[in-house]
Amino acid sequence: MEVNISFSQWNIGELLMPIEEEELSVKPIEELGAYKPNENQIPTLFFIDGVRRTEASIALQLPNSPKVYRGIFASLCAGALMVRYGGINLIQESLIYHHLKRYLFTDLEQNLLESFPKLKDTDFEPKFSDQDMSLAIMNELRSNLEINSAIKAIQESSKYQNSIVICDGTLDPSLSQTHCVGLIKNSQRAFVEPELLSKLKPGERSHIFAFLKDGKPYKYSWYVKLNDGSLENLIRLEIFACDSKTLYNIVDTCTYALPLLSSNPFQDQRSPQNLLPISSLERFLRHHLGSYKIIRSNIIKALRD
Repeated sequence: MEVNISFSQWNIGELLMPIEEEELSVKPIEELGAYKPNENQIPTLFFIDGVRRTEASIALQLPNSPKVYRGIFASLCAGALMVRYGGINLIQESLIYHHLKRYLFTDLEQNLLESFPKLKDTDFEPKFSDQDMSLAIMNELRSNLEINSAIKAIQESSKYQNSIVICDGTLDPSLSQTHCVGLIKNSQRAFVEPELLSKLKPGERSHIFAFLKDGKPYKYSWYVKLNDGSLENLIRLEIFACDSKTLYNIVDTCTYALPLLSSNPFQDQRSPQNLLPISSLERFLRHHLGSYKIIRSNIIKALRD
C-alpha cells in the first residue's frame, strides 16, 4: 500500500461560484435611478461569514492498482457577529457563535477507507466528493457551516425588536423563509447598467430590481455605493421575496447603515466592500483555525508513523 504526501500547500484560491440569479430574468420594481435612504435608527446587525484553509494534499494508491485517489485536508470555520452601532462591540461579547470543522475531502469511496487506517489518526473527518475539490470545500462551508451560523443568528436576533442578519455572498435557498440579507462584494455580472451605477453617490442606492422565477419575484436586489471612487466601491444586496413594507424597511436600513461600516485601505486590503465587522469576524475565525505548521506537521506524522 502506498501513500504519497504532497509537501506543497494546495491553494484553493477565490472561486467563481455559480450564481443562481444568472439563470433568472430581471425586472426593475421602481423607476431607474439613484435613491437616498431614510435615516432610520440603525438596528442590531448580525454578520455571518466563514473562512477555510487547506492543510495538506495527499495521493492514495491501493496495492496493485493503477488508480490514484486524491485527498485534501481542510479546516473550515464559520461564525456570527453581533454589532450594535455606536457601541464598543468587543469580539468576546459580540461573537454569538462559531463552529470549526476539519475534513479530509477525498474521492476515495467509503468502503475503501478501511484500507488506509492511518487516515483516522489525523482527526480529520473523511468526506467523499467526486466533484472538484475546491467546489466541494466551498459548498460545505457555505451550505453547512455558514447556514448553521445564520440560523443561530436568526434565533438570537429574535430577542431584539429591530435587527437584521447579513450573510456573506448570495443567499442559500434554505434561507428563503427568512428576511436575511445577502451581501455580494464582487459581482460577476452587472444587473444594472454601469452608466447608472457610476452616477451613484456615497450612501445612495440603485433602484430595486426583482429576480423572477416562474414569472414571480424570487429575490429582490439593489446596489449600494459605499464611498467615493469607482464601481469597485459598490456592493450588491439581496433578500428573498417579501411584503413591500418589510422590503423597503430593510432596503432603507441597509443602505443607510452599511456605508457607515465600510473599511479603509489601511484597515483592510479588500476595502471598502469588506465591512469592518466582517473583517473582524474573519480575523477571529482564521486565528481559531490554529497553527498551520503544527496541524500540517501532525498530519504528516500520523501518515508516516
